[in-house]
Amino acid sequence: MITIILIILLISYLTYRKAFYSPIKKRSTTHLLPDTPAYKKANPTIKRLIEEMEKVPFEQVYITSYDGTKLAARYYHLSDSAPLQIQFHGYRSTAVRDFSGGFQLAQKMGRNLLVVDQRAGGKSGGNTICFGIKEKYDCLEWIKYAIKRFGNIPIMLTGVSMGAATVMLAAGEPLPENVIGVLADCGYTSTKDIIKKVIRDMHLPAGPIYPLVRLGARLFGGFDPEATSPIDTRTEAKIQKAFDTMMQGRTSFIVAHRLSTIREADLILVMKDGDIIEQGTHEELLAKGGFYHTLYYSGNQAEQG
Repeated sequence: MITIILIILLISYLTYRKAFYSPIKKRSTTHLLPDTPAYKKANPTIKRLIEEMEKVPFEQVYITSYDGTKLAARYYHLSDSAPLQIQFHGYRSTAVRDFSGGFQLAQKMGRNLLVVDQRAGGKSGGNTICFGIKEKYDCLEWIKYAIKRFGNIPIMLTGVSMGAATVMLAAGEPLPENVIGVLADCGYTSTKDIIKKVIRDMHLPAGPIYPLVRLGARLFGGFDPEATSPIDTRTEAKIQKAFDTMMQGRTSFIVAHRLSTIREADLILVMKDGDIIEQGTHEELLAKGGFYHTLYYSGNQAEQG
Protein backbone atom coordinates (compact mmCIF):
# COMPACT_ATOMS: atom_id res chain seq x y z
CA MET A 1 0.00 0.00 0.00
CA ILE A 2 2.79 2.44 0.90
CA THR A 3 4.48 1.69 -2.41
CA ILE A 4 1.27 2.45 -4.32
CA ILE A 5 0.83 5.75 -2.44
CA LEU A 6 4.43 6.74 -3.18
CA ILE A 7 3.96 5.95 -6.88
CA ILE A 8 0.78 8.06 -6.99
CA LEU A 9 2.56 10.96 -5.27
CA LEU A 10 5.52 10.69 -7.63
CA ILE A 11 3.33 10.71 -10.73
CA SER A 12 1.31 13.62 -9.34
CA TYR A 13 4.49 15.58 -8.70
CA LEU A 14 5.77 14.88 -12.22
CA THR A 15 2.48 16.02 -13.75
CA TYR A 16 2.63 19.19 -11.64
CA ARG A 17 6.13 19.91 -12.94
CA LYS A 18 4.98 19.30 -16.51
CA ALA A 19 1.73 21.25 -16.47
CA PHE A 20 2.06 24.01 -13.87
CA TYR A 21 5.67 24.57 -12.75
CA SER A 22 7.55 27.56 -14.16
CA PRO A 23 10.72 28.53 -12.26
CA ILE A 24 12.13 31.98 -12.95
CA LYS A 25 15.63 30.74 -13.80
CA LYS A 26 14.31 28.50 -16.60
CA ARG A 27 11.98 31.02 -18.24
CA SER A 28 12.96 32.08 -21.71
CA THR A 29 14.04 35.71 -22.10
CA THR A 30 13.12 35.61 -25.79
CA HIS A 31 9.66 35.48 -27.32
CA LEU A 32 9.72 32.00 -28.85
CA LEU A 33 7.15 31.43 -31.58
CA PRO A 34 5.24 28.13 -31.87
CA ASP A 35 6.56 25.82 -34.57
CA THR A 36 3.17 24.48 -35.64
CA PRO A 37 1.41 24.58 -39.03
CA ALA A 38 -1.18 27.03 -37.69
CA TYR A 39 1.54 29.53 -36.72
CA LYS A 40 4.19 29.08 -39.40
CA LYS A 41 2.42 31.27 -41.94
CA ALA A 42 1.92 34.08 -39.41
CA ASN A 43 5.29 33.85 -37.64
CA PRO A 44 7.15 36.36 -39.86
CA THR A 45 4.46 38.96 -39.19
CA ILE A 46 4.42 38.20 -35.46
CA LYS A 47 8.22 38.49 -35.34
CA ARG A 48 8.09 41.89 -37.06
CA LEU A 49 5.40 43.14 -34.68
CA ILE A 50 7.44 41.97 -31.67
CA GLU A 51 10.52 43.80 -32.94
CA GLU A 52 8.49 46.98 -33.45
CA MET A 53 6.96 46.74 -29.97
CA GLU A 54 10.38 46.22 -28.37
CA LYS A 55 11.53 49.55 -29.83
CA VAL A 56 8.79 51.53 -28.06
CA PRO A 57 9.83 53.07 -24.69
CA PHE A 58 7.98 51.76 -21.63
CA GLU A 59 8.05 51.95 -17.84
CA GLN A 60 8.66 48.71 -15.93
CA VAL A 61 6.24 48.58 -13.01
CA TYR A 62 5.67 46.13 -10.15
CA ILE A 63 2.95 45.38 -7.62
CA THR A 64 2.48 42.85 -4.84
CA SER A 65 -0.56 40.62 -5.24
CA TYR A 66 -2.97 39.45 -2.56
CA ASP A 67 -0.80 36.45 -1.61
CA GLY A 68 2.53 38.31 -1.58
CA THR A 69 3.56 37.36 -5.14
CA LYS A 70 5.50 40.10 -6.92
CA LEU A 71 3.96 40.90 -10.31
CA ALA A 72 5.50 42.80 -13.22
CA ALA A 73 4.12 44.73 -16.18
CA ARG A 74 5.17 47.16 -18.87
CA TYR A 75 3.37 50.49 -18.92
CA TYR A 76 3.16 52.25 -22.29
CA HIS A 77 2.04 55.88 -21.98
CA LEU A 78 0.27 57.56 -24.89
CA SER A 79 -1.71 60.39 -23.30
CA ASP A 80 -2.59 61.61 -19.81
CA SER A 81 -6.29 61.53 -20.64
CA ALA A 82 -6.36 58.21 -22.50
CA PRO A 83 -8.26 55.12 -21.34
CA LEU A 84 -6.17 52.22 -20.03
CA GLN A 85 -6.12 48.74 -21.50
CA ILE A 86 -4.72 45.97 -19.25
CA GLN A 87 -3.51 42.93 -21.21
CA PHE A 88 -3.02 39.35 -19.95
CA HIS A 89 -1.11 36.74 -21.97
CA GLY A 90 -1.65 33.02 -22.42
CA TYR A 91 -0.18 29.79 -21.04
CA ARG A 92 3.64 29.73 -20.97
CA SER A 93 3.70 32.67 -23.34
CA THR A 94 4.90 36.25 -22.95
CA ALA A 95 3.00 39.51 -22.88
CA VAL A 96 4.99 40.90 -25.81
CA ARG A 97 4.44 37.85 -28.02
CA ASP A 98 0.71 37.60 -27.41
CA PHE A 99 -0.01 41.34 -27.65
CA SER A 100 2.47 42.58 -30.24
CA GLY A 101 -0.42 43.02 -32.68
CA GLY A 102 -2.95 44.10 -30.07
CA PHE A 103 -0.43 46.65 -28.81
CA GLN A 104 -0.43 48.52 -32.12
CA LEU A 105 -4.20 48.32 -32.45
CA ALA A 106 -4.73 49.67 -28.93
CA GLN A 107 -2.38 52.58 -29.53
CA LYS A 108 -4.15 53.44 -32.77
CA MET A 109 -7.36 53.53 -30.75
CA GLY A 110 -5.75 56.03 -28.35
CA ARG A 111 -5.25 53.85 -25.27
CA ASN A 112 -2.51 53.65 -22.69
CA LEU A 113 -1.35 50.09 -22.09
CA LEU A 114 -0.45 47.97 -19.09
CA VAL A 115 1.04 44.78 -20.55
CA VAL A 116 1.15 42.25 -17.72
CA ASP A 117 3.51 39.35 -17.05
CA GLN A 118 1.18 36.79 -15.47
CA ARG A 119 2.35 35.06 -12.27
CA ALA A 120 5.02 32.44 -13.01
CA GLY A 121 5.72 34.22 -16.30
CA GLY A 122 8.20 36.80 -17.54
CA LYS A 123 9.53 39.04 -14.76
CA SER A 124 6.70 38.21 -12.35
CA GLY A 125 7.24 36.06 -9.28
CA GLY A 126 5.70 32.75 -8.42
CA ASN A 127 6.52 29.30 -9.75
CA THR A 128 3.05 27.91 -10.40
CA ILE A 129 0.77 28.64 -13.35
CA CYS A 130 -2.81 28.44 -12.07
CA PHE A 131 -4.84 28.62 -15.31
CA GLY A 132 -6.73 31.72 -14.15
CA ILE A 133 -7.69 30.41 -10.68
CA LYS A 134 -5.28 32.71 -8.82
CA GLU A 135 -4.56 34.99 -11.77
CA LYS A 136 -8.06 36.49 -11.57
CA TYR A 137 -7.13 38.00 -8.20
CA ASP A 138 -3.93 39.36 -9.74
CA CYS A 139 -6.13 41.05 -12.34
CA LEU A 140 -8.14 42.70 -9.57
CA GLU A 141 -4.88 43.92 -8.00
CA TRP A 142 -3.80 45.49 -11.30
CA ILE A 143 -7.15 47.30 -11.47
CA LYS A 144 -6.56 48.66 -7.96
CA TYR A 145 -3.07 49.78 -8.99
CA ALA A 146 -4.41 51.55 -12.07
CA ILE A 147 -7.11 53.42 -10.14
CA LYS A 148 -4.68 54.44 -7.41
CA ARG A 149 -2.17 55.74 -9.94
CA PHE A 150 -4.38 57.19 -12.68
CA GLY A 151 -7.66 57.92 -10.95
CA ASN A 152 -11.12 57.05 -12.22
CA ILE A 153 -10.12 56.49 -15.85
CA PRO A 154 -11.92 54.09 -18.22
CA ILE A 155 -10.29 50.63 -18.00
CA MET A 156 -10.57 47.72 -20.41
CA LEU A 157 -9.44 44.17 -19.58
CA THR A 158 -8.01 42.08 -22.42
CA GLY A 159 -6.85 38.47 -22.39
CA VAL A 160 -5.73 35.74 -24.80
CA SER A 161 -6.14 32.00 -24.07
CA MET A 162 -5.30 31.58 -20.36
CA GLY A 163 -5.34 35.38 -20.18
CA ALA A 164 -8.91 35.23 -21.47
CA ALA A 165 -9.75 32.87 -18.60
CA THR A 166 -8.12 35.38 -16.24
CA VAL A 167 -10.27 38.32 -17.34
CA MET A 168 -13.46 36.24 -17.61
CA LEU A 169 -13.03 35.01 -14.05
CA ALA A 170 -12.24 38.55 -12.90
CA ALA A 171 -15.41 39.74 -14.65
CA GLY A 172 -17.36 37.41 -12.38
CA GLU A 173 -16.16 39.40 -9.36
CA PRO A 174 -17.44 42.85 -8.29
CA LEU A 175 -15.60 45.36 -10.50
CA PRO A 176 -15.31 49.16 -10.24
CA GLU A 177 -17.71 51.07 -12.49
CA ASN A 178 -14.84 52.49 -14.55
CA VAL A 179 -14.00 48.98 -15.86
CA ILE A 180 -16.00 49.52 -19.03
CA GLY A 181 -15.14 46.45 -21.09
CA VAL A 182 -13.74 42.92 -21.14
CA LEU A 183 -12.27 41.34 -24.30
CA ALA A 184 -11.56 37.62 -23.94
CA ASP A 185 -10.08 35.89 -26.99
CA CYS A 186 -9.84 32.06 -27.19
CA GLY A 187 -10.68 31.33 -23.57
CA TYR A 188 -11.72 27.88 -22.38
CA THR A 189 -14.84 26.57 -20.64
CA SER A 190 -12.98 25.19 -17.63
CA THR A 191 -9.49 24.37 -16.40
CA LYS A 192 -10.51 20.72 -16.18
CA ASP A 193 -11.66 20.63 -19.81
CA ILE A 194 -8.51 22.24 -21.21
CA ILE A 195 -6.20 19.98 -19.19
CA LYS A 196 -8.07 16.88 -20.33
CA LYS A 197 -7.85 18.06 -23.93
CA VAL A 198 -4.08 18.50 -23.64
CA ILE A 199 -3.80 14.99 -22.16
CA ARG A 200 -5.74 13.57 -25.10
CA ASP A 201 -3.60 15.57 -27.55
CA MET A 202 -0.60 13.75 -26.04
CA HIS A 203 -2.37 10.46 -26.95
CA LEU A 204 -2.85 9.55 -23.31
CA PRO A 205 -6.05 8.49 -21.51
CA ALA A 206 -7.54 11.59 -19.88
CA GLY A 207 -9.80 9.66 -17.51
CA PRO A 208 -7.15 8.04 -15.28
CA ILE A 209 -4.48 10.73 -15.72
CA TYR A 210 -6.50 13.88 -14.97
CA PRO A 211 -7.09 13.01 -11.27
CA LEU A 212 -3.31 12.70 -10.87
CA VAL A 213 -2.80 16.09 -12.51
CA ARG A 214 -5.41 17.63 -10.21
CA LEU A 215 -3.78 16.01 -7.18
CA GLY A 216 -0.41 17.43 -8.23
CA ALA A 217 -1.88 20.92 -8.53
CA ARG A 218 -3.45 20.71 -5.07
CA LEU A 219 -0.49 19.17 -3.27
CA PHE A 220 2.42 20.98 -4.93
CA GLY A 221 0.82 24.04 -6.57
CA GLY A 222 -1.51 25.12 -3.80
CA PHE A 223 -4.63 25.42 -5.96
CA ASP A 224 -7.49 23.29 -7.21
CA PRO A 225 -8.09 23.29 -11.00
CA GLU A 226 -11.77 22.71 -10.27
CA ALA A 227 -12.13 25.60 -7.83
CA THR A 228 -14.11 27.46 -10.49
CA SER A 229 -14.59 27.62 -14.23
CA PRO A 230 -13.98 30.70 -16.41
CA ILE A 231 -17.42 30.18 -17.93
CA ASP A 232 -19.60 28.30 -15.51
CA THR A 233 -23.31 29.17 -15.64
CA ARG A 234 -23.19 31.67 -12.79
CA THR A 235 -20.15 33.48 -14.19
CA GLU A 236 -21.57 33.55 -17.71
CA ALA A 237 -24.76 35.17 -16.43
CA LYS A 238 -22.76 37.83 -14.59
CA ILE A 239 -20.57 38.53 -17.61
CA GLN A 240 -23.55 38.74 -19.96
CA LYS A 241 -25.33 41.14 -17.61
CA ALA A 242 -22.20 43.31 -17.40
CA PHE A 243 -21.86 43.29 -21.19
CA ASP A 244 -25.50 44.28 -21.63
CA THR A 245 -25.04 47.22 -19.25
CA MET A 246 -21.81 48.38 -20.90
CA MET A 247 -23.22 48.14 -24.43
CA GLN A 248 -26.33 50.24 -23.83
CA GLY A 249 -26.31 53.17 -26.23
CA ARG A 250 -23.02 52.04 -27.83
CA THR A 251 -21.97 50.32 -31.02
CA SER A 252 -20.04 47.28 -29.74
CA PHE A 253 -17.92 44.58 -31.36
CA ILE A 254 -17.57 41.21 -29.62
CA VAL A 255 -15.07 38.50 -30.60
CA ALA A 256 -16.73 35.29 -29.43
CA HIS A 257 -15.90 31.59 -29.38
CA ARG A 258 -18.73 30.78 -26.96
CA LEU A 259 -21.73 31.45 -29.16
CA SER A 260 -24.22 31.70 -26.31
CA THR A 261 -22.71 35.11 -25.48
CA ILE A 262 -23.73 36.68 -28.83
CA ARG A 263 -27.27 35.37 -29.27
CA GLU A 264 -28.71 38.88 -28.84
CA ALA A 265 -26.32 40.59 -31.28
CA ASP A 266 -27.90 42.64 -34.09
CA LEU A 267 -25.44 41.19 -36.61
CA ILE A 268 -23.17 38.14 -36.35
CA LEU A 269 -20.28 37.66 -38.78
CA VAL A 270 -19.11 34.05 -39.01
CA MET A 271 -15.44 33.63 -39.94
CA LYS A 272 -13.57 30.55 -41.15
CA ASP A 273 -9.94 30.50 -42.32
CA GLY A 274 -9.86 34.30 -42.23
CA ASP A 275 -12.94 34.81 -44.42
CA ILE A 276 -16.50 35.87 -43.55
CA ILE A 277 -18.64 32.96 -44.72
CA GLU A 278 -22.01 33.77 -43.11
CA GLN A 279 -23.77 36.74 -41.56
CA GLY A 280 -27.10 37.48 -39.94
CA THR A 281 -28.86 37.36 -36.59
CA HIS A 282 -28.68 34.29 -34.35
CA GLU A 283 -32.09 33.07 -35.52
CA GLU A 284 -31.31 33.72 -39.20
CA LEU A 285 -28.04 31.81 -39.05
CA LEU A 286 -29.62 28.84 -37.29
CA ALA A 287 -32.38 28.75 -39.91
CA LYS A 288 -29.78 28.55 -42.70
CA GLY A 289 -28.49 25.27 -41.30
CA GLY A 290 -24.90 26.15 -42.25
CA PHE A 291 -21.56 26.45 -40.46
CA TYR A 292 -22.92 28.58 -37.59
CA HIS A 293 -25.74 26.08 -37.04
CA THR A 294 -23.19 23.25 -36.77
CA LEU A 295 -20.91 25.24 -34.43
CA TYR A 296 -23.76 26.30 -32.16
CA TYR A 297 -25.26 22.89 -31.61
CA SER A 298 -21.96 21.02 -31.36
CA GLY A 299 -20.84 23.60 -28.79
CA ASN A 300 -23.99 23.20 -26.72
CA GLN A 301 -23.60 19.42 -26.70
CA ALA A 302 -19.98 19.75 -25.59
CA GLU A 303 -20.99 22.09 -22.75
CA GLN A 304 -23.70 19.70 -21.59
CA GLY A 305 -21.55 16.55 -21.92
